[in-house]
Amino acid sequence: MKKYLYSFLLTAFILAGLGFFYSQMVSSETTSPPFTLERVEGDADEAEGVSIRGHRYNGGGQSDQEVKVVGSPRDIEEQLSFLEQMDVHWDPLMNALQNEHRSFMRGKDNPSSLYIDDQFIIYADLRRTTGESESMMEISILDHKDEEEVSFEIDLPAQALSSRVIDVQLIESELKVTTESYTYQETNEQQQTDIDVYSINISGQSINDAETVISEPHVQMIGSDSSMPSASSAEPSDHLAFSTRSITVDEGGNEQIEGDSLLVYSYQTNQVDEVDLNLSEAGMAEFYHSDDVIDIVDTTGDIAHISTYDLGSETFTEGSRIELPIEDGWQSMSQISGERFYLLSYPSSQESSMGELHIFSVESGETLYEGRIVPVEGEATEHGQLEYYELTVEPED
Repeated sequence: MKKYLYSFLLTAFILAGLGFFYSQMVSSETTSPPFTLERVEGDADEAEGVSIRGHRYNGGGQSDQEVKVVGSPRDIEEQLSFLEQMDVHWDPLMNALQNEHRSFMRGKDNPSSLYIDDQFIIYADLRRTTGESESMMEISILDHKDEEEVSFEIDLPAQALSSRVIDVQLIESELKVTTESYTYQETNEQQQTDIDVYSINISGQSINDAETVISEPHVQMIGSDSSMPSASSAEPSDHLAFSTRSITVDEGGNEQIEGDSLLVYSYQTNQVDEVDLNLSEAGMAEFYHSDDVIDIVDTTGDIAHISTYDLGSETFTEGSRIELPIEDGWQSMSQISGERFYLLSYPSSQESSMGELHIFSVESGETLYEGRIVPVEGEATEHGQLEYYELTVEPED
């Protein structure tokens, strides 16, 4: 009897704890004032689909709660569910796949490991046995037409512990899985990034070829937002793009950025080409990859020069010159979506302003929209210090 009583009390305690956690989270969410963008000038429709995430800090400098800014007050009606809000990496396409193919998608949550076309959904993941130096690649394939599933594992040679899948493609019936690994080079005391491409025979469930196509420090894959991969990047593509940053260290240990480079890998030719960017001498480049086009933002001081590079035709198109309206001492982040350049700026310390959003035409540089972040009408105006970490734009249907 005591045994059952103990189990009952333990279960009741766990349920009570979960209930308290849930109520606290919901209470925090409901008491957190929702923020939106108030139009200062331009077309308010330009801000539709804009989403900004950040943290609100209390007087002690500790993170108080998550904050989400939506493009317009009517977007608040489309707020994510409680569980979706808890996951800052929530992806609508990934969520749709997990709902539609529950059995196949169970345990599969990395958008970079996905490949999707009209016939197949393919997921590639790396597995490592605890304490073992060798790893394996697990391949799962779902046929849309007959819902038939195929899964198999392939042993891989020893890899760096931080290996991860960054892209999956199906090229002429051969599966290409690209991974990224980090190793420390004692010779130059720098972290090295290795980009490896595995060519896999699906019918034979074996590796045809494995090649390191890039091995350099300070390499980053370029995506619509490379730090926040989306399942929309799982569609067929012939190219991968990477940025590299040349950094030198002086005798005092101070780092000096020498310049940025663009590397383009072609699945068809299995070649990596370095693109001459012709950046300004003191410029700092940001890259945005969408479809077969890479937008390059070369910023010098408060001036941004935007150009585009077409991966298919291998041609540059000079774009606009935009004067960035960033206040002294403010931080900023940017995003390019479609033909629009989005610039979010906000104060580094607690001020009356919660930040501003400017939207420009990539082609002409014209300001299409200017808005400021404000609490939704009727909500409290106390906001504390805000720090943003994500600016995304939901593409138009």
